[in-house]
Amino acid sequence: MTSLRIASALGLAALLLSACGTDPSAAPTPAPTASVPATSAAESTPEPSAPTTPTASKASGTEKPTKGSIITPTPSVVRSSEDAAQAPTPELKAFLEARINELTTDCIGYPRPELVLSEMRVDDLITGEIRACGGGGAAFLWAKVDGEWKVAAVAQAPPSCSELRDAGITTEIPQNFVGHDCMTDAGQMVIFDPNG
Repeated sequence: MTSLRIASALGLAALLLSACGTDPSAAPTPAPTASVPATSAAESTPEPSAPTTPTASKASGTEKPTKGSIITPTPSVVRSSEDAAQAPTPELKAFLEARINELTTDCIGYPRPELVLSEMRVDDLITGEIRACGGGGAAFLWAKVDGEWKVAAVAQAPPSCSELRDAGITTEIPQNFVGHDCMTDAGQMVIFDPNG
């Protein structure tokens, strides 16, 4: 029985290796044969099973992101309360509605402002930009602090490190997020350190 398994394994390995050649017109090298006593079907090694397909949630990309992972948020552009209603949590929905309502207050006769949500670190940070109704805009960083979303920074240049700490950010900020690079009180640009 052991010699049968060794011979089968050697034959399979040789067959697999022969398929690795670089010339597609070359015929595969036949597997070496070994004199092996005949066996019953019950003793033979089973064929490997066919590969399985991913589950529906993974195939469709609907798996829930884990805390700390970086994702593109939904919705990615907010122009109205209806857009904000697509937010994945009630807290974020309420926060988005409040922000867009603040921006549209003085927009009579102008195109609607937009909140463009670029990236989200699941459960605590969102970065993006505000496109104002009269033109112009700024980049922002929102943080979830003590269970509530709040504005941590809105700026057209790197924010101050102390502003971010004062906003309650106690973790590192990912690269590509507003606030990853911040200004010290001495005017030097550094990577944000939550511990100062």
